[in-house]
Amino acid sequence: KAIREKIGKAFCPVGVAEANPVLELVRYVVFHEFSEFVIERPAKYGGNTTYDNYKQVEWDFVEKKIHPMDLKNSTATYVNKIIEPVYRHFKGKEPQIT
Repeated sequence: KAIREKIGKAFCPVGVAEANPVLELVRYVVFHEFSEFVIERPAKYGGNTTYDNYKQVEWDFVEKKIHPMDLKNSTATYVNKIIEPVYRHFKGKEPQIT
């Protein structure tokens, strides 16, 4: 939940790729861990779109084929998938100071 909120508040102006932290997460985190990235959205807004490389995501964002909120929601989903095993591992454990 916290990750989704943080990404939801991130700077991500429509059509701007330069200095865009959400696109940087997709480029350096999501595509580092996954071979594809799916923008999930209702059919009335174009339906789901699957990408197998970062450049196509960036291009579609700059061309305004991806809305910033759709990018943020999908990015948060993927970052949560990456973080989930770590969260489960430490859930309920007391911090250890060495």
